[in-house]
Amino acid sequence: MGTRSTTTFIDINGRKIARIYCQYDGYPDGFPLELKNFIRNGRLGNGISGNPKLGEFFNGFECLVASVIAKFKDEPGTIYMEDPNSENDQEYNYIISETDLGISFFCKETDDDDKDPYNEIVSI
Repeated sequence: MGTRSTTTFIDINGRKIARIYCQYDGYPDGFPLELKNFIRNGRLGNGISGNPKLGEFFNGFECLVASVIAKFKDEPGTIYMEDPNSENDQEYNYIISETDLGISFFCKETDDDDKDPYNEIVSI
């Protein structure tokens, strides 16, 4: 049985852009860590110059979201798109949002309300 998770992407205006359902490795040290590292290694900007590769530069937050999907959807199954407004929570539910300070990562486990969620802002 896999550790299921969802990841919702929210832009700076509070609009839910996309939601990914991950069938396994959804615990914080699994898929979300890979996702965080992928985003951390890129740069968020406006306007492309040169010839950046996938993950090196994100031409806005929407490009970041599309790049995440392009990077991690590499086989049938595993990663699925969901309605961004879905409330079908899994064991772990992550929110990645664009803020004035950078990209915020937030996690809350649904099966244990006594655990503190983690929240981290990554400047990219």
